[in-house]
Amino acid sequence: MLLAPRGIVEAMTDPTEALAERLFRDAAGALELYTIYLGERLGLYRALHEGGPATSGELAARVSLRPVGPPPDREWPDRAGRHLAGQQ
Repeated sequence: MLLAPRGIVEAMTDPTEALAERLFRDAAGALELYTIYLGERLGLYRALHEGGPATSGELAARVSLRPVGPPPDREWPDRAGRHLAGQQ
């Protein structure tokens, strides 16, 4: 007897996987709402509306934000992408 590979329908009927998916979506939604709240409280949306598109540094200067840590490593996204693509 051949068994069909586990597919989307089966995964969606598994209660554990359905709960995990729901929790993941809910957590992502909560984080998105929090970032919107922060953007509103910090005046980021108003600054973009009034001054047009901006880089993160330009936007921070417009609303008088100062960095709280060292500058981000600009190379890590490239390294992570190469690693995930198997190009290390």
